[in-house]
Amino acid sequence: VNFSPFCSSAFRDHRSTSQTSSFVTSSLTAIFESPQVMDLTDLCVKPGELVWCLEVSVECVEYDGSGLDAVVLAVTTALEDVRLPPIHDPTANDNQGRSSATQLQLGVRPVAITLV
Repeated sequence: VNFSPFCSSAFRDHRSTSQTSSFVTSSLTAIFESPQVMDLTDLCVKPGELVWCLEVSVECVEYDGSGLDAVVLAVTTALEDVRLPPIHDPTANDNQGRSSATQLQLGVRPVAITLV
């Protein structure tokens, strides 16, 4: 998560930017690695050998309110749009694997609410 200086005057100081970015990033990791939100075995292509790695980059263009609330909504929406492409292992004789793209399933839809 990147909070650039032009999204808010609060981020003109590198230390403030770094602290906020670290907090939001660690919060996202805790939320989306939760087994209630996402079953990480869905990303397994071949047990013990291949797994999908999802990376989310977030650039804040306007910071006016709770950045965490907005980022959780953006990441949730992005993950709901993920389609994992079909996989075919030419060395396997059993013809197993995905024959068509599969949508990434979220167990629950996380919602962040900041109370003031």
